[in-house]
Amino acid sequence: SLYMGVNISPTQLRNPQLASMVARVLKETNLNPQCLELEITESVLIAEADTTLENLCKLKSLGVHLSVDDFGTGYSGLSRLTQLPVDALKIDQHFVREISTGHHAKAIIKAVVDMALTMGLRVTAEGVESQEQALFLQDLGCHEGQGFLYAKPLSPGNMEQYLQGEQQRQTVEASKNALIEALSSRYEKPDLPARRAL
Repeated sequence: SLYMGVNISPTQLRNPQLASMVARVLKETNLNPQCLELEITESVLIAEADTTLENLCKLKSLGVHLSVDDFGTGYSGLSRLTQLPVDALKIDQHFVREISTGHHAKAIIKAVVDMALTMGLRVTAEGVESQEQALFLQDLGCHEGQGFLYAKPLSPGNMEQYLQGEQQRQTVEASKNALIEALSSRYEKPDLPARRAL
């Protein structure tokens, strides 16, 4: 199914009004919460445990998906990961770039994918640029790839063309703008990365 990922900063995650803001935007845009994935950085896993956990639980209770972005680049403890209500891990592109040249990167990716699958988490690999990378990741059981192999980051207008023919295109486009406005401290239309199931 089609869903939209929105990055949440550590500052936004500390905001006690975040869950109510997301709930309001979901209602205003009529977006199914299952179509929204909020992405938090790995550094959030070690920050202010009580506030972070409380806000993540509130967001999860709305029905949205939560993922840990750029996994493998931070300093989080794995025990902390087991305490948070996340649905997915996104493997940092640094490791994916090294697939063709380094056996250490392959070993790290395999370990992350195995751990995530054992924990029942969805796995997305960032920075997939070649068929070789995509096949390696697919063979490991990685669920999705994101990167230039599928599409370069798209402007909102080009994203609409890219999604043409998808059932949820109109809902995603309208919700994207509302969520960006509601969750950003200042509004800038970002380029949105394309992601595909592997």
